[in-house]
Amino acid sequence: MPFGVGRRMCLGDVLARMEMFMFFSSMMHQFDVESEAGAAPPSLEGTVGATIAPKAFRVKFVPRAPPAPPAVIAHDHQHLRHVGAH
Repeated sequence: MPFGVGRRMCLGDVLARMEMFMFFSSMMHQFDVESEAGAAPPSLEGTVGATIAPKAFRVKFVPRAPPAPPAVIAHDHQHLRHVGAH
């Protein structure tokens, strides 16, 4: 428990978890995560210790292309009614 438990729990627990979520979701939004060319896929076996951790593997972060600009929509203002005009 990195943030403690009970009465002595870290007051920044919720903020830290929210910041980690925002950081990783931002990374996933801006980059594609790929394995290196020719590399074997990550092993599903873990390394046993106090917890079971995945074995080390390498990935690369490839920037995603920026989104295309939105299409320009022509507006026809003739159908609008002028408020207060008779």
